[in-house]
Amino acid sequence: MNISGIVVPQINTAEDAKIVVANAKFPPQGFRGQGSMFPGIAHDIDLPTYMETANETLITCLQIESKTGVENVDAICAVPGVGE
Repeated sequence: MNISGIVVPQINTAEDAKIVVANAKFPPQGFRGQGSMFPGIAHDIDLPTYMETANETLITCLQIESKTGVENVDAICAVPGVGE
């Protein structure tokens, strides 16, 4: 199983975190686009399985770098897709 990750700085609110997750995950968790069969072919699996596996193995690392972010850390961590 391959693990991939994304690191996004300057997360200050739960809404910021929701936007990151929505853009990082394929449907149904997000709305990341998939325009090519290449990833599925490269991993020797069909495209729906690739998208599901990619969603399950993506580490979404959010950097909290401000007082506002620290004040909102509980709400940020509660966003589905963060810390899962």
